[in-house]
Amino acid sequence: MARCRRQSTRRDLQTVLDTIVAKATQLSGTEAGSIYVFDQTRREFRLSATFGMDAEIIAAKREMHAEISAALGLLTETGEPIQTPDLRELPATPVTDIILRAGYRAQLLVPLLHSGGVVGALIVRRRAPGEFVTSTIDLLRTFAAQSVLAIQNARLFADIESKSRQLELANTAKSRFLAIASHDLRQPLHALGLLVAQLRTRLKSGERTKIVERVDAAVGEMTEMFNSLLDISKLDAGVLTPKIVEFPVARLLQKTEH
Repeated sequence: MARCRRQSTRRDLQTVLDTIVAKATQLSGTEAGSIYVFDQTRREFRLSATFGMDAEIIAAKREMHAEISAALGLLTETGEPIQTPDLRELPATPVTDIILRAGYRAQLLVPLLHSGGVVGALIVRRRAPGEFVTSTIDLLRTFAAQSVLAIQNARLFADIESKSRQLELANTAKSRFLAIASHDLRQPLHALGLLVAQLRTRLKSGERTKIVERVDAAVGEMTEMFNSLLDISKLDAGVLTPKIVEFPVARLLQKTEH
């Protein structure tokens, strides 16, 4: 069940990122776009969503994590969008060569910022060289902010799920402990009750009878407490259903006087 929820969360995030990169590309008047998300475990930017890119380019870029992470590393230094009016002016790298062979000439990188750090990048490319106007950059900042919100919500939900699973495991362990403790501790109480029953039948002295009765009462109280402990484990396991009823408070207070 938990695994299904995690898969659903990933699918929902993928759908949101796919929609964002598609709209960002279309509304900015560019031909291709992509979203990279920083993988905290692998410490690198990984391609998460694309639009307008053929399968060959996508496959090639997925295999170049180190090169792409190095190229996007500039975003972590400035925290500001970086545009390249003509990609032919960049130093030749495997990533740049792939992009140029695909026919793209201009590129705009917009950081996905959260708490002052870069958690990813939104990139758009077009075939015509030239600078990107301010309105386009501002538009992509908005899409970048939406991407950050989607990513953080997915991570928060995943963290909540992880905490919930830990609580479920702890609760299950507690229920098992209560059940085992209740069972094991009831055995000596049962034996003590049998011994008290034998003493009551054999002793005639009034004083000794009172002592036996007190022991018997103590055994009864302990048995009642262990029954309550067992009821708690049954409640946790869903075996026992609570029933709300009215009862005299005096009966409860009477027990506390002893």
